[in-house]
This record gives sequence, C-alpha cells and structure tokens, in this order.
Amino acid sequence: MGLQFKAEYIILVICAVWIVIDAIIAHTLFEANHHVAKYLQGGVQNISAPRFMVFRIITQFGYAHIVGIFIAGGFFLFPNKIQALKVLIYTLFSSYILSLLKLIYHEPRPYFVYPDLQGIGCDTEFGKPSGHAMVTSVMYFILIDSFLNRKFFDFTNSINFVSGKRSSGHVELVEVVIIDKQNPQSDTILNQQVQEDKFLGNSLAFVLYLIWIFLIGFSRVILGAHSFSQVILGWTYGTICIILYRLVLEKQLENVLLTAAHKGFTNMSHFYKYAISSLLLYAILITINIVIYNVVNKSIKLEDREKYANNIKSKTYCVAKFNPDNFTFLADKCMMDSVTLAVCFGVIITTLFTKGSYKPERWNENFKNLSITKKIARIIVTAIVCAIPVGMTIFLKFNNIYFHYFFKAALQAFLVSFCLIKVAPWAIKKVNMDIEGDFLQFDDNNSFFDSSFTEKEFIQSYNK
Repeated sequence: MGLQFKAEYIILVICAVWIVIDAIIAHTLFEANHHVAKYLQGGVQNISAPRFMVFRIITQFGYAHIVGIFIAGGFFLFPNKIQALKVLIYTLFSSYILSLLKLIYHEPRPYFVYPDLQGIGCDTEFGKPSGHAMVTSVMYFILIDSFLNRKFFDFTNSINFVSGKRSSGHVELVEVVIIDKQNPQSDTILNQQVQEDKFLGNSLAFVLYLIWIFLIGFSRVILGAHSFSQVILGWTYGTICIILYRLVLEKQLENVLLTAAHKGFTNMSHFYKYAISSLLLYAILITINIVIYNVVNKSIKLEDREKYANNIKSKTYCVAKFNPDNFTFLADKCMMDSVTLAVCFGVIITTLFTKGSYKPERWNENFKNLSITKKIARIIVTAIVCAIPVGMTIFLKFNNIYFHYFFKAALQAFLVSFCLIKVAPWAIKKVNMDIEGDFLQFDDNNSFFDSSFTEKEFIQSYNK
C-alpha cells in the first residue's frame, strides 16, 4: 500500500471520528453558532449591506445553476465525454447522498430557530450537513482533477476498452506507473510513484481549491443559511465522497459508462442483465430514500414546523419564495432534492439503450474546424432539446408527494437525461452540425426509435 493510499485511509478515520464527535455535541455546537453568526452579521437587517454582498456572490457558486454550467462545460468543450459524464453522475449522486443525510440528521438551519439571524438565500430544507460545503467539495475537486490531470482530454481508456472488449470481452482499467530510469528496481518507485498527480501534487492549485471551498462554506455561516458545525460536517462528508471516488468508484463508474457506450456485451442476455441490475439498484436506493423520508416526516413536531415556517416568513425577502404546500419545506424538500438520482440512472440507462458511434480520438480535430457560430449553435440546440421535458411537465401538479416525485420530478429528470444522450445527437445530426467523435453520434442507417441490438448485431459489434 503506497503512502498516498495510507494517507487517504487515515483521513477516512479522522472523518469518522469527527462524525461521532459531532453527533455527541451537536446541540452545543448549534447553540454556539448563534453567537458566532450574530457577531458576523452584526445585527444588520439590510441584506444588500456590503458585508453580505461579496458572500452572496460567492455562495452562488454552490447552487445548482452554477454547478450545472461547470459540468455542462466539461461535456461540450472536451473530447472525453465519458469523463464529463463521470463528473455529472458523481456530483449528482453526492447530492442524492446529501438529501439522505439531511433527512437522517433533520437539523434546522440557524435562521429557522433564531429570529434575530438573517437567512439570506431562503433555503427551506433541513441544514445538516451543508450541501454547499459537501457537494461543491466533491464537484470542484473532480472538475479540477479532470482538467489539470487532462482526464477531460485523454481518451486512452476508451480506446483500450474497445480493443479489450473485442479481444477478450473484458478490460481492467489500471494506473500507469512511471519507472525511474536511473533506478528501475526501486520498490519505492514501483509502489508509490504512479503517474504524477498535477492537482494533489501541485501545492498552489490544491491550496487555491481549499481556499475556495472554505470561502463557499464560510459564506453559508455569515448568510445564516448554516451553522459552522453543519458546514464542517459537509466538508467531512465531502472528503469521504472524494476519497471513495478516488479509491474505488472512479474506475467502477468509468467501466460502467464505457460498457454502456461501447456495448461491451457478449450477448443479449448479458445486456439485459446489465440493464435490469441498473434499474434494480435505482429502485433499492429510491426505496431507502422513501423509508427514511416517511420516518423523519412523521417525527417532526407540529410546533417546530410552525415555528420554522413563521421565522422564515418573518424575513420579508423570503415570503415570495416560501410555499410549504408545494413540497418545498423541510423533509418534503429533501425528498424532492433526491431526484438527482434519477438523472444519474437516466444517463446510464439511456446510454445503454442508445445506438451510436463514439470515437473520441476524432473529436478534437473536428471540433477545432467548427466555426464559433456552429459551436455555439450546437450548445443552443442541446439546451433547447433538454429544456423540452421541463416545459412539458412544468404545469403538472399533484397533491400527493409521491405522485409529484415520480410523475413530475423523476419523470422530468429521466426525460432530460434521455434528451441529452439520445435526442440531442439526433437533433444535431438533423441540422448538419454533428462531427465524428461526438458522444453516441447518430447513424443515418438507424431510425430514431432503433434503440436495441438484436443477438446477431451484438455478436457483430462485439467481435468487430
């Protein structure tokens, strides 16, 4: 075991210890935050005050619209679409885990409890752990790692997978080891000096990342959205997610996406087992979410619910945003936020059932030859296509949260995933703006609805 892996396991232990400590002294930490936040806010009632303005800007970089822009940039601008989808899926999966944790802890936000604190942002779900702290830690880490280590640009694994699939039906993704030419037998080098990490090995880049994550977390405290203990716990769980991603999940997720994209199956039975396993895993995870939601929602006292609602409505800038009858309050909001899981599995399932070529090695040169107008037009076409399901379902209303979740939120999420992976390549092809190397480039020989392989086609594809 290399030093780097030992360090990661030690960090996991430290995180576990802090989670236990936090659970023991949670109430004390929450009360202590009242004095800290009150001091930081200085009793200022004007949310446009200078002390708030900078942090209101910084905190935006943890909200879904900004996070989505960064992730979309990776998909549109770089050749390795598999890496971009890994960033998308793991960020959204972390968000799903966050929604579960918020239900499990069901701790209120500071401004729910203390009327003398501002609650700028008007977030209405539970506050522990901080989503800004947890999800941005994960997302910015993977994004920076993907860019500095050129994972967005390196499509070697995709090429190797296709080669491995055609020869043996299986490929093992492994780290590239760099051997010191002057001391090739060195055990230290063999065990530890894997391909240079240009993120963790770059002190400046890593320190800037830590400062940025700290500022986002601190903004949540000064704006009254979270207690400092909620932010620290968010960083803790974010760190755990990052380490698990690096140790295990990155390669597993890459293999899943490569298999789905390149149809790395020996026969139809293998293909359907893969699809059924994916759907079964989604069903299990969403069932866990529903069970926890039910338990927590029934445990919330009516007087607490009313107290929190009154304190939110006491902030004039929150009145227009607050509608507890629209499944946007406390446990209901956490339940609805878990819909990010539907996007994750929507991407995987749609990729699995979509025919189309993916040759990332051809993408760079072809993309460079496109005019700026066409590059922008491709993004606009994709954005319009993905917005269609939102427009189709935006007016759907249900009085039951489960109907609202499955027949509006989850349906919307699955359809957006379907449009991104299946419909967008078809639309781009129809307006003659597709290029060789696009992810699952639409083939004129197939109809739009031709989504599944026959046994013969699988064998031909596998042995091609």
